[in-house]
Amino acid sequence: MGFPLFLSLLASLGTGWAQVCDHNETCDAVDTSLIQTDSTERKQGRKHGRHGRSLQPSLLQSDQAILNEAQVQALKRPDRWHGVNYGNRFVPEDWIEYPYNFFENVTKFGPRVALWDLPPGQASKERMLTWLETSIQESHFAEMQRMAVELMRLPVGYWNFVTYPENTGPVVPQHFEERVKNLHKIATPEEYRPYLDKVFNWASKYGIKVLLDFHALPGSQNGEIHSGVCMRDSAGKNTDFFQNDANAAKALETIREMARYTKDKDALWGIQVINEPHLFNSEEHSFLKKFFEDACKLIRDEGIAMEKPCVVFSWTYDMDKWIDWNNPMFPKETYGRVIFDTHLYHFPDGTWTLDQAKASYKDDLISTRRFFLDAQIDLIVGEYTLAGTGLGPSDQKAFAQWLVDEFDFTAVGSIFWTFDCQHDDWSLVKTDHNVNWAQIWRSDRDDCISYNQINLQSADWRFLSKGGGENPKMKPSAQNWEVWHTCYQKEPAQTPGAVKMSFRSIADGGYLSVTSDRQVRGSWIRQGWETFEALCDAQARCKLKSFHGTWLSPSANYEDPDVWAVAADPPNAPQWHAISH
Repeated sequence: MGFPLFLSLLASLGTGWAQVCDHNETCDAVDTSLIQTDSTERKQGRKHGRHGRSLQPSLLQSDQAILNEAQVQALKRPDRWHGVNYGNRFVPEDWIEYPYNFFENVTKFGPRVALWDLPPGQASKERMLTWLETSIQESHFAEMQRMAVELMRLPVGYWNFVTYPENTGPVVPQHFEERVKNLHKIATPEEYRPYLDKVFNWASKYGIKVLLDFHALPGSQNGEIHSGVCMRDSAGKNTDFFQNDANAAKALETIREMARYTKDKDALWGIQVINEPHLFNSEEHSFLKKFFEDACKLIRDEGIAMEKPCVVFSWTYDMDKWIDWNNPMFPKETYGRVIFDTHLYHFPDGTWTLDQAKASYKDDLISTRRFFLDAQIDLIVGEYTLAGTGLGPSDQKAFAQWLVDEFDFTAVGSIFWTFDCQHDDWSLVKTDHNVNWAQIWRSDRDDCISYNQINLQSADWRFLSKGGGENPKMKPSAQNWEVWHTCYQKEPAQTPGAVKMSFRSIADGGYLSVTSDRQVRGSWIRQGWETFEALCDAQARCKLKSFHGTWLSPSANYEDPDVWAVAADPPNAPQWHAISH
């Protein structure tokens, strides 16, 4: 992560699955791919959708998209991982300056000082090893445990694990060659090892999992100071030189050593194979795709368990490039569990209100939701911050809660940047006074348990759609706007045989809501009006009763796209067909 003088970027992650357990607490993850209806033609025009995980077949029928009362009581919350980056250790950054200024009295080669500006020699080695001795402390892990950190992302560079033969280095233009060699000459991998050991040992002691993050690749994947360099072209723009066979081969050698080092460590959560690449055109994308495949296959060959994530990366504006309807990414039998990381940052020119801060994330959150739906692969928000907004203490806490909740909607978790920093709003430790991260991250903070994605189809074959406006409409086909994410409350419904649940649009994040005057609306919050009682039969034909006792109904006229809530006796209430997406 570099200081935000550059792009304002955002991204997120996710899963929509839960666990179903029998009375002996034996749990299986719910797989919506096994909850398909028997008439796929009813999904007229729908794009290929995201499926869930594995299902316990004895609990759900093949055409069941909505749970019954017993299944809701057995439902477990999906896993969500929350934590912090332990940044600025192995890859120091000029702006963080904590616990002190690592780069004091270092002469910079480019516009900003970076690790490659340390000349070879004993003084640079002592500077780095003293820094690691000072900045990596057991007390930090105790503090993380106190704040309920579950996952710590540890940025490292290739020089922490591999070196180069005498007088060689990454393949870069000649005017960068000598400077970039400094990175692997500061200290040897063996001299860095005791400090990596400290991180993993203390993480294990305090119950924290570690995502080992390959933050700085040979030749630099982005030209930024957080890759150890500061590379600019003649126009002053960042430039990078990772994308060649020699640098990719050295990166894979590094990943092999990362895997060999961590494969037997119980604190390992996963290995991230790249951070924030600036590789955007089609040729660079193909290069990156092959590198991801090679890297994820390599860690499996080196003994990293298939269930431990191999983490790759995409910016939100590039996510559509990874969608291939004919060839799903990263088959699990070959690559194991693969997760996309993305980073979400937005900064105002001045200050924001709370609503303005939330609105700045709108487009990127839409991108992450659609990726979640279409890519059939998990996402995690590997970096985000509270910095730059100018919000007061109460609004800052509300913003933090909103961000984490939004990320949790379609991601497997989120990781704050960074643990400590001279700038208060960038520091997990310093923001905890206002935010109370342990409370923000509580798994039971919401009484509605996330489950699956469905379409709701009326008797005349139309689909309930959020449609991009305030009011839900009926549409003749089902695509992104017609997908609803379900969540369930364990509190018993008043209607015999019904379950309490809510419906949230995957497309824009709005909840389905019914007002007291029977208007069907979208809502950005979930309270009483966004709760329904679903009374369904074995064929997933459902009647949906609103908070006010009215029943959700499509208009009677096919040409009329509106949706209404009507008064009716339960036997005569309108019926919807719930279809697993």
